[in-house]
Amino acid sequence: MSSLIIVVVILFIAELVRSSIGFGNALVAMPLLVLVIDLRLATPLVALVSMTAAMVILGSSLQDVRFSDAWRLNLGALAGVPLGVLILNNVPQQLGVGIIALLIIGYGGYSLMRPNLPHLRVSWPAFGVGAIAGMIGAAFNISGPPVVVYAGLRRWSPKDSRATLQSFFVPTGILVIAGHGLTGLWSTELLQLFLLSLPGVLLATVVGRRVNHRVSYRSFQRVINLFLIAMGFFMLARLW
Repeated sequence: MSSLIIVVVILFIAELVRSSIGFGNALVAMPLLVLVIDLRLATPLVALVSMTAAMVILGSSLQDVRFSDAWRLNLGALAGVPLGVLILNNVPQQLGVGIIALLIIGYGGYSLMRPNLPHLRVSWPAFGVGAIAGMIGAAFNISGPPVVVYAGLRRWSPKDSRATLQSFFVPTGILVIAGHGLTGLWSTELLQLFLLSLPGVLLATVVGRRVNHRVSYRSFQRVINLFLIAMGFFMLARLW
């Protein structure tokens, strides 16, 4: 199977996960893509795909967005995205892959353990969470975990989380994509891969919405988390 087909299939599966539970596309896509293409191609590609899918999902769930938190998260991301772009342009490939592996192992383990988090009743920490998410989102396209943990602290329902996460991913995605373009990460190959993957990504958002209504949210998430942990250790093993 050619690398082009592999990339398209990976992005379809990743967006199917994201449309089903509201996030997770980059957590699935990045560890698989960096096995096939360069980190500096995988990161802007996933950023483009992620923002496109997030816009589709957000358009159908705008009424569920928690705007009091969303604007704080996005303002924080303004500070984090430039630093993340700087990291991406300077981090060695192996180090970047290792960081991605550790991030997904950590998040997968956290989600499986489901720790009893305290109830965060104030929204001002969203500024810091947004900055961290913006930084690792711009560098490695893994902005979801910090925001998901914040959603747990704030006791958001799955429906609120799915919508509010997209309201963060869209503006942050625009910043990230602009940063990637300004620092020379856009290329003809990037745009070709994006256009070729777009039909599958849009199909995945439709199919994922049906999965969201028919499959147990917790069971599906557990399978994804086990996959992430296994994938993370596999990536680390390849580095050795």
